[in-house]
Amino acid sequence: MQTEYEDTIRKDLIAAMEGEHSRNSLREAVLEVPEKIMNIRAEHVPYSLWDMLEHIRITQWDILRYIKDPGHTSPQWPQGYWPSKNTTATTEKWEQSVSAYVADIEELKQLVMDNNTALFVPVKHMNGNSVLQKILLVINHTAYHTGEFIFCRQVLGYWQSLLAARE
Repeated sequence: MQTEYEDTIRKDLIAAMEGEHSRNSLREAVLEVPEKIMNIRAEHVPYSLWDMLEHIRITQWDILRYIKDPGHTSPQWPQGYWPSKNTTATTEKWEQSVSAYVADIEELKQLVMDNNTALFVPVKHMNGNSVLQKILLVINHTAYHTGEFIFCRQVLGYWQSLLAARE
């Protein structure tokens, strides 16, 4: 039986996954990125906007599969969590990555809101971690890289107009 406390936690997790308690969500950060800057690495930054978007997507996908499938094998760290250095984004690839990210976050949200999902119980196939711990990992990881993403957009000169439009 779900308690009121647990219901509140589930709703708060959903809000955090959507970036509701942040200045900007990843969904906002990836809007209106021109193809000409998707593959640029800002000075002293080892990855591009495309690299960060794919890294966020791949990591989230892996954690979702890890939660749902005891037989899931994660990619090799670290190279399996980043796109190949030889891969470049196009608008089509960008949109596919964003769509995959959104589909996986929606699946994670359904998992969180499912009253049959035991958020706090250690899961044997997850080395004793709980679903809650993995959801918090997704939230923290995405928030961290969203901040980097926005900062890189600022450095590349493609963020200010979005901020001005919001005010």
